[in-house]
Amino acid sequence: RTYEFHRVSTSVRLTLYHKTRFAVLHFVFYCFSSLYTPDGCDRIRSMHLVFFLKSPSKTGASDRQLVGARDIAARLGWDIRDFSLLSADLPRLVELWNPSGIIIECGEWKRPIDLRQFGKTPVVFIDHDPTTLGKGCFNIVQDTVPTGKAAACELMLTDYRHFAFVPFAGKWWWNEGRERGFSEALALNGFSYRSFSTRAADPHTRGYQRDLRKFLGALPMPCAVFADRRRMRKRHGPRSLTDAQKR
Repeated sequence: RTYEFHRVSTSVRLTLYHKTRFAVLHFVFYCFSSLYTPDGCDRIRSMHLVFFLKSPSKTGASDRQLVGARDIAARLGWDIRDFSLLSADLPRLVELWNPSGIIIECGEWKRPIDLRQFGKTPVVFIDHDPTTLGKGCFNIVQDTVPTGKAAACELMLTDYRHFAFVPFAGKWWWNEGRERGFSEALALNGFSYRSFSTRAADPHTRGYQRDLRKFLGALPMPCAVFADRRRMRKRHGPRSLTDAQKR
């Protein structure tokens, strides 16, 4: 996987190639250490404390990110305190603990985040939409286009000649990148695909389930499906796609 660590206000971009995010998080902690300078305050910054702010997640992505952060923090002798982005007490918590840095996981978060509530504390985002990120912010994102291309290449190695894409529910920037890569790779090899869409944003509603069953039932068989959603793969596995291969 490819991860990009960049600051929006400059043209400098550092691309990191790693199999996991552990090395990326290691780099984040290094940045927190190097960014520390006495700010003239009477209080001493907690050099070995980092806040991890989690977005409300229906997929458990925030918890997996937190596990990685705790793993790296333990190796480096740092402490992690995790809080919800929904907490109204964040400014007071920052004032109380005065952490060395803040990691904000935004995989399933769309609302703007006011950085003024964190004062002078360095902040690094994970998976924030690059197109809506504020000026001068640090952000770590996965390059999602190669993910879609890899899925297409894997499926084209099979005997299937019909393809489909089922995105994560709702409009997300990483959805668009994966589908773009998937589409480009297929088109380059002379293939087309069908993409699932619905007005229902919640996958647990009857409308969403009805539309998804209708879409899957209309696919030409056999069909290879790139399902960009874990729950979709669990709820609509081989029983719903008897002749389809899923990746």
